[in-house]
Amino acid sequence: MNYVIIGNSASGIAAVESIREIDKENKIILISDEPYLNYSRPLISYLLGKKITVDKINYREENFYKENKVDLILNKKAIKLDVERKTVTLSDKQKIFFDKLLIS
Repeated sequence: MNYVIIGNSASGIAAVESIREIDKENKIILISDEPYLNYSRPLISYLLGKKITVDKINYREENFYKENKVDLILNKKAIKLDVERKTVTLSDKQKIFFDKLLIS
């Protein structure tokens, strides 16, 4: 079983946590078109206003992905979805197979 999540937002992180509650072993691939780990967009203004530091902007620590056995693909956009073949094509033309897909 391959779970593919497009989007490294709060909902993508929540999806990883929910999947891992019921499925500890199957593959999770999380795809983000941004080059950064997860972060809270609303907190950007606090960061710019120096009310928080950059280490407080992430939803989860960097080791979250490893601990949850997530294959993280950063800085690549999902450009094509083929539901019949169950594939997502990335901006570098790489094809990712899925059994279950979430666009978050």
